[in-house]
Amino acid sequence: VDNYMNEKLAELQIEKEKIEQSKKLVSQELTEYKSTKEKYQKLYEEQKDLNQLYRATKEENTSLMAENNALKSQIDDLKKEIVRKVQEVSQPLITQIETLKHKIENTYKSLANVIKAINMLKYDNINGYKIQNLSKKQDRLIDGLAEYGSKLAKSDNFPDLAEEMKKDIGINNDLKKLIRPKEHDYER
Repeated sequence: VDNYMNEKLAELQIEKEKIEQSKKLVSQELTEYKSTKEKYQKLYEEQKDLNQLYRATKEENTSLMAENNALKSQIDDLKKEIVRKVQEVSQPLITQIETLKHKIENTYKSLANVIKAINMLKYDNINGYKIQNLSKKQDRLIDGLAEYGSKLAKSDNFPDLAEEMKKDIGINNDLKKLIRPKEHDYER
C-alpha cells in the first residue's frame, strides 16, 4: 500500500507540477492578452482620433472647395466686368481713332488733289493750265511739292496717294466746280 501511495503521491506531484506549469502558462498568456488588449485599445483610440481628424479634414476640404469655387466665380464675374468696362471706355476712343483716321485719309486725298492740280501748271498740254516759261525755281517748286507730298503720304502708309502725287496730274470734280466761271465773277 505504501508503494501504491507513493506512486499515487508521485503522480499527484507530477499532476501538481503540470497544473503549476499550466497556471504559469495561463498567467503568461493572460499577461500577454492584457498587454495585447492594451495595445489594441490604444490603437483603437488612435484610429478613432484619426477618423475624427479625417472627418474634420474632409469637412474643411469640402468647405475650402466651396470657397474656391465661389472665388473662381467672383474672379470670372470680375473678368467680365473688367472686359465690359474696358470696352465701354475704349469704344469712344476707337470711334474717335477711326474718325481721325478718316480725317487724315481725307486730308491726304485733298493734298493729292491739290498737288495734282499744281502739277497741271507745269505738265498740262491739253486743258490750258500750263504756265509757259516757268523759272527754274518755279519748276523746282512744283516738283518739290509733289515729292514732299508723296514722301509724307508714303511715310503715313498711303502708298497709292503717294504714287498719285508723284505721277498724276488733273483737277478733281469738286475743284472743277469751284474754278468754273460764274455768272457774276467778282474779284477777290
